[in-house]
Amino acid sequence: MANFSKGKYGERITTELLSKVGNCIHNKAGDITQWKKYDLLVALENGDVVTFEVKYDRMASWTKNIAIEYFNPKTNLPSGIECTEAKFWLIVLNGGQIWLTTTEELKKYVADNTPKKDILGGDNNSRMKIYSMNSLLNAIFTRIDQLNPEELLQLISQEGEASHDCG
Repeated sequence: MANFSKGKYGERITTELLSKVGNCIHNKAGDITQWKKYDLLVALENGDVVTFEVKYDRMASWTKNIAIEYFNPKTNLPSGIECTEAKFWLIVLNGGQIWLTTTEELKKYVADNTPKKDILGGDNNSRMKIYSMNSLLNAIFTRIDQLNPEELLQLISQEGEASHDCG
């Protein structure tokens, strides 16, 4: 349960930021076994709806690596990047840095780049690919916690739709 509450930190500070550009709604599954297609939904003033997957990587500051979850061995089902339907993927780091990319760009990066490691994490309920933090962030992510609301709105409004290849 500790990992769950730590993960909520990322959603909380991301919600604070995204609330500056629209109405931010948390996607809450009815029970823990239900699959959530995204973590946050933002209804923009122009009527567009944008979805986000939020990942808080509390270890990245020390390891200089980022973990991308893709499979749950307990349920034997895809998870994380392999099943989200969110348009955007956000990584939250210690200190409140928030980094954004499209889910489509991250899926392509994961498919095209060999990870440093592939590990079992969490409570043995997730397989994760480990990438160098600097390489991954510099390749496809944009830091958004320092953007003003107009810049953030422009960024999330202009990006194309992500593909949804979930099974």
